[in-house]
Amino acid sequence: SAKTLKVNKVSQIQRIMFPVLQAMNWHRNNPVIWNAGMIIMTRLLVKSFSATELAERQAQAMELIDLTGGLSVFFDALLKQTNSHKAVQSELKVHVCHALAALALSNPTNQALIAQQPGLSTVLDTMKLYSYHVPLQVSLLHLLASLAFGTESKSILLAKGGLDCILTCMKDHPMEASIQATGCRAIANLFAGTATDIRVKGALCVKPILRAMRMHPPQIEIAGDSNKNNNDNYISETQLRDYEQEVSSVQIHCYGCAALRNLSMVHSRAIVESGGIATL
Repeated sequence: SAKTLKVNKVSQIQRIMFPVLQAMNWHRNNPVIWNAGMIIMTRLLVKSFSATELAERQAQAMELIDLTGGLSVFFDALLKQTNSHKAVQSELKVHVCHALAALALSNPTNQALIAQQPGLSTVLDTMKLYSYHVPLQVSLLHLLASLAFGTESKSILLAKGGLDCILTCMKDHPMEASIQATGCRAIANLFAGTATDIRVKGALCVKPILRAMRMHPPQIEIAGDSNKNNNDNYISETQLRDYEQEVSSVQIHCYGCAALRNLSMVHSRAIVESGGIATL
Protein backbone atom coordinates (compact mmCIF):
# COMPACT_ATOMS: atom_id res chain seq x y z
CA SER A 1 0.00 0.00 0.00
CA ALA A 2 0.99 3.65 -0.30
CA LYS A 3 1.29 3.89 3.49
CA THR A 4 3.66 0.91 3.63
CA LEU A 5 5.82 2.33 0.84
CA LYS A 6 6.02 5.64 2.68
CA VAL A 7 7.15 3.96 5.91
CA ASN A 8 9.71 1.91 4.01
CA LYS A 9 11.16 5.08 2.45
CA VAL A 10 11.54 6.75 5.84
CA SER A 11 13.12 3.66 7.41
CA GLN A 12 15.48 3.42 4.44
CA ILE A 13 16.63 7.01 5.09
CA GLN A 14 17.22 6.08 8.74
CA ARG A 15 19.15 2.93 7.81
CA ILE A 16 21.44 4.89 5.50
CA MET A 17 21.96 8.08 7.47
CA PHE A 18 22.43 6.74 10.99
CA PRO A 19 25.62 4.73 10.29
CA VAL A 20 26.93 7.58 8.12
CA LEU A 21 26.42 10.13 10.91
CA GLN A 22 27.91 7.73 13.45
CA ALA A 23 31.03 7.31 11.33
CA MET A 24 31.32 11.11 11.00
CA ASN A 25 30.93 11.51 14.75
CA TRP A 26 33.60 8.90 15.48
CA HIS A 27 36.03 10.35 12.93
CA ARG A 28 35.58 14.08 13.33
CA ASN A 29 39.13 14.83 12.21
CA ASN A 30 38.91 12.79 9.02
CA PRO A 31 37.85 15.13 6.17
CA VAL A 32 37.56 12.25 3.68
CA ILE A 33 34.84 10.55 5.74
CA TRP A 34 33.12 13.88 6.33
CA ASN A 35 33.17 14.77 2.64
CA ALA A 36 31.54 11.46 1.75
CA GLY A 37 29.01 11.78 4.59
CA MET A 38 27.97 15.30 3.59
CA ILE A 39 27.53 14.27 -0.04
CA ILE A 40 25.35 11.30 0.96
CA MET A 41 23.19 13.45 3.24
CA THR A 42 22.72 16.18 0.64
CA ARG A 43 21.74 13.71 -2.08
CA LEU A 44 19.26 11.91 0.17
CA LEU A 45 17.54 15.23 0.88
CA VAL A 46 17.58 16.89 -2.54
CA LYS A 47 16.39 13.74 -4.33
CA SER A 48 12.98 14.04 -2.66
CA PHE A 49 10.03 13.87 -5.05
CA SER A 50 7.64 16.21 -3.23
CA ALA A 51 7.57 18.93 -0.59
CA THR A 52 5.96 16.49 1.87
CA GLU A 53 8.66 13.88 1.34
CA LEU A 54 11.39 16.51 1.66
CA ALA A 55 9.94 17.69 5.00
CA GLU A 56 9.80 14.09 6.26
CA ARG A 57 13.39 13.42 5.26
CA GLN A 58 14.54 16.70 6.84
CA ALA A 59 12.78 15.82 10.11
CA GLN A 60 14.34 12.36 10.12
CA ALA A 61 17.77 13.82 9.39
CA MET A 62 17.55 16.36 12.21
CA GLU A 63 16.52 13.65 14.69
CA LEU A 64 19.52 11.54 13.70
CA ILE A 65 21.85 14.55 13.86
CA ASP A 66 20.66 15.25 17.42
CA LEU A 67 21.48 11.64 18.33
CA THR A 68 25.01 11.84 16.90
CA GLY A 69 26.47 15.07 18.20
CA GLY A 70 24.04 17.78 17.10
CA LEU A 71 24.37 20.64 14.64
CA SER A 72 27.30 22.07 16.58
CA VAL A 73 29.50 19.37 15.03
CA PHE A 74 28.65 20.76 11.59
CA PHE A 75 29.51 24.31 12.61
CA ASP A 76 32.79 23.15 14.14
CA ALA A 77 33.69 21.62 10.77
CA LEU A 78 33.25 24.99 9.07
CA LEU A 79 35.94 26.69 11.16
CA LYS A 80 38.13 23.72 12.07
CA GLN A 81 41.67 23.59 10.68
CA THR A 82 43.01 20.05 10.24
CA ASN A 83 46.37 18.65 9.18
CA SER A 84 44.97 17.71 5.79
CA HIS A 85 45.66 19.56 2.55
CA LYS A 86 44.00 22.98 2.23
CA ALA A 87 42.05 21.85 -0.85
CA VAL A 88 40.57 18.93 1.14
CA GLN A 89 39.60 21.26 3.99
CA SER A 90 37.93 23.70 1.60
CA GLU A 91 36.04 20.90 -0.14
CA LEU A 92 34.75 19.69 3.22
CA LYS A 93 33.44 23.15 4.12
CA VAL A 94 31.67 23.38 0.75
CA HIS A 95 29.92 20.04 1.35
CA VAL A 96 28.93 21.03 4.91
CA CYS A 97 27.26 24.16 3.49
CA HIS A 98 25.41 22.09 0.88
CA ALA A 99 24.10 19.72 3.56
CA LEU A 100 22.97 22.56 5.84
CA ALA A 101 21.28 24.32 2.91
CA ALA A 102 19.43 21.09 2.05
CA LEU A 103 18.28 20.76 5.68
CA ALA A 104 17.05 24.38 5.67
CA LEU A 105 15.33 24.35 2.26
CA SER A 106 11.67 25.38 2.67
CA ASN A 107 11.73 24.28 6.31
CA PRO A 108 11.14 27.15 8.80
CA THR A 109 11.88 24.94 11.83
CA ASN A 110 15.28 23.87 10.55
CA GLN A 111 16.02 27.37 9.30
CA ALA A 112 15.53 28.73 12.81
CA LEU A 113 17.61 25.93 14.39
CA ILE A 114 20.52 26.52 12.02
CA ALA A 115 20.36 30.31 12.38
CA GLN A 116 20.47 30.22 16.19
CA GLN A 117 23.76 30.43 18.10
CA PRO A 118 26.37 29.49 17.15
CA GLY A 119 25.08 28.65 13.69
CA LEU A 120 24.70 31.87 11.75
CA SER A 121 27.63 33.55 13.50
CA THR A 122 29.86 30.65 12.44
CA VAL A 123 28.60 30.86 8.85
CA LEU A 124 29.33 34.59 8.67
CA ASP A 125 32.75 34.16 10.29
CA THR A 126 33.57 31.51 7.69
CA MET A 127 32.58 33.92 4.92
CA LYS A 128 34.99 36.51 6.27
CA LEU A 129 37.86 34.07 6.82
CA TYR A 130 37.59 32.48 3.37
CA SER A 131 36.59 35.53 1.34
CA TYR A 132 39.09 34.53 -1.37
CA HIS A 133 37.61 31.05 -1.96
CA VAL A 134 34.94 31.38 -4.65
CA PRO A 135 33.31 27.88 -4.48
CA LEU A 136 33.02 28.15 -0.70
CA GLN A 137 31.56 31.66 -0.94
CA VAL A 138 28.95 30.39 -3.41
CA SER A 139 28.04 27.53 -1.04
CA LEU A 140 27.78 29.89 1.92
CA LEU A 141 25.56 32.24 -0.10
CA HIS A 142 23.30 29.29 -1.02
CA LEU A 143 23.00 28.51 2.69
CA LEU A 144 22.17 32.14 3.51
CA ALA A 145 19.60 32.15 0.71
CA SER A 146 17.90 29.11 2.28
CA LEU A 147 17.95 30.73 5.73
CA ALA A 148 16.62 34.02 4.35
CA PHE A 149 13.18 32.50 3.72
CA GLY A 150 12.21 31.78 7.32
CA THR A 151 10.64 34.55 9.38
CA GLU A 152 12.76 33.89 12.47
CA SER A 153 15.98 33.09 10.60
CA LYS A 154 15.46 36.17 8.40
CA SER A 155 15.38 38.41 11.49
CA ILE A 156 18.49 36.75 12.93
CA LEU A 157 20.27 37.12 9.58
CA LEU A 158 19.60 40.84 9.44
CA ALA A 159 20.48 41.37 13.11
CA LYS A 160 23.83 39.54 12.73
CA GLY A 161 24.95 41.58 9.73
CA GLY A 162 24.21 38.92 7.15
CA LEU A 163 23.13 41.45 4.53
CA ASP A 164 26.45 43.29 4.83
CA CYS A 165 28.32 40.00 4.30
CA ILE A 166 26.29 39.26 1.17
CA LEU A 167 26.94 42.70 -0.31
CA THR A 168 30.64 42.57 0.61
CA CYS A 169 30.98 39.22 -1.11
CA MET A 170 29.32 40.57 -4.27
CA LYS A 171 31.58 43.65 -4.18
CA ASP A 172 34.77 41.59 -3.74
CA HIS A 173 33.97 39.26 -6.66
CA PRO A 174 32.32 41.42 -9.35
CA MET A 175 33.39 39.16 -12.24
CA GLU A 176 32.26 35.89 -10.65
CA ALA A 177 28.81 35.34 -12.12
CA SER A 178 28.05 32.46 -9.73
CA ILE A 179 28.58 34.70 -6.71
CA GLN A 180 26.53 37.52 -8.21
CA ALA A 181 23.66 35.14 -9.02
CA THR A 182 23.62 33.51 -5.57
CA GLY A 183 23.93 36.91 -3.89
CA CYS A 184 20.90 38.18 -5.84
CA ARG A 185 18.99 35.04 -4.82
CA ALA A 186 19.82 35.59 -1.16
CA ILE A 187 18.67 39.23 -1.36
CA ALA A 188 15.46 38.25 -3.18
CA ASN A 189 14.63 35.70 -0.45
CA LEU A 190 15.58 38.08 2.34
CA PHE A 191 13.09 40.75 1.25
CA ALA A 192 10.31 38.43 0.07
CA GLY A 193 7.08 38.85 2.00
CA THR A 194 8.66 41.09 4.61
CA ALA A 195 7.20 44.11 6.35
CA THR A 196 7.91 47.63 5.11
CA ASP A 197 10.24 48.43 8.01
CA ILE A 198 12.43 45.48 7.02
CA ARG A 199 12.38 46.34 3.31
CA VAL A 200 13.76 49.78 4.19
CA LYS A 201 17.04 48.02 5.05
CA GLY A 202 17.36 46.97 1.41
CA ALA A 203 18.33 50.45 0.18
CA LEU A 204 21.98 49.40 -0.19
CA CYS A 205 21.03 46.43 -2.38
CA VAL A 206 19.68 48.29 -5.41
CA LYS A 207 22.99 49.39 -6.96
CA PRO A 208 24.84 46.06 -6.44
CA ILE A 209 21.98 44.17 -8.09
CA LEU A 210 21.82 46.51 -11.08
CA ARG A 211 25.63 46.48 -11.39
CA ALA A 212 25.64 42.69 -11.50
CA MET A 213 22.93 42.66 -14.18
CA ARG A 214 24.87 45.16 -16.33
CA MET A 215 28.23 43.41 -15.96
CA HIS A 216 26.81 39.98 -16.80
CA PRO A 217 24.36 40.23 -19.71
CA PRO A 218 22.54 36.95 -20.33
CA GLN A 219 24.18 35.29 -23.32
CA ILE A 220 23.52 31.59 -23.76
CA GLU A 221 24.89 30.27 -27.03
CA ILE A 222 24.77 26.76 -28.41
CA ALA A 223 28.09 25.84 -29.97
CA GLY A 224 27.91 25.02 -33.67
CA ASP A 225 29.69 22.24 -35.54
CA SER A 226 32.78 24.42 -35.98
CA ASN A 227 33.35 24.42 -32.22
CA LYS A 228 33.13 20.67 -31.81
CA ASN A 229 36.15 18.70 -30.76
CA ASN A 230 37.10 15.55 -32.60
CA ASN A 231 35.68 13.69 -29.62
CA ASP A 232 32.04 14.81 -29.31
CA ASN A 233 31.94 13.79 -25.64
CA TYR A 234 34.94 15.90 -24.68
CA ILE A 235 34.42 19.22 -22.91
CA SER A 236 37.47 21.19 -21.88
CA GLU A 237 37.71 22.91 -18.51
CA THR A 238 37.61 26.26 -20.29
CA GLN A 239 34.39 25.34 -22.11
CA LEU A 240 32.81 24.11 -18.88
CA ARG A 241 33.83 27.29 -17.06
CA ASP A 242 32.41 29.45 -19.85
CA TYR A 243 29.15 27.50 -19.80
CA GLU A 244 28.81 27.85 -16.03
CA GLN A 245 29.39 31.59 -16.34
CA GLU A 246 26.71 31.83 -19.04
CA VAL A 247 24.16 29.92 -16.97
CA SER A 248 24.97 32.05 -13.92
CA SER A 249 24.53 35.22 -15.99
CA VAL A 250 20.94 34.18 -16.76
CA GLN A 251 20.35 33.39 -13.08
CA ILE A 252 21.64 36.86 -12.16
CA HIS A 253 18.82 38.40 -14.16
CA CYS A 254 16.18 35.97 -12.85
CA TYR A 255 17.09 36.50 -9.19
CA GLY A 256 17.98 40.16 -9.75
CA CYS A 257 14.52 40.89 -11.14
CA ALA A 258 12.93 39.01 -8.22
CA ALA A 259 14.99 41.04 -5.74
CA LEU A 260 14.12 44.35 -7.42
CA ARG A 261 10.44 43.41 -7.41
CA ASN A 262 10.57 42.75 -3.65
CA LEU A 263 12.44 46.02 -3.05
CA SER A 264 10.32 48.15 -5.39
CA MET A 265 7.50 48.61 -2.85
CA VAL A 266 9.84 50.85 -0.82
CA HIS A 267 12.73 51.68 -3.13
CA SER A 268 11.10 52.23 -6.53
CA ARG A 269 12.55 55.74 -6.77
CA ALA A 270 16.07 54.49 -6.01
CA ILE A 271 15.68 51.79 -8.68
CA VAL A 272 14.61 54.33 -11.32
CA GLU A 273 17.30 56.88 -10.39
CA SER A 274 19.97 54.15 -10.53
CA GLY A 275 19.07 53.31 -14.11
CA GLY A 276 16.90 50.33 -13.29
CA ILE A 277 14.43 50.90 -16.13
CA ALA A 278 17.18 50.95 -18.76
CA THR A 279 18.82 47.86 -17.25
CA LEU A 280 15.57 45.91 -17.22
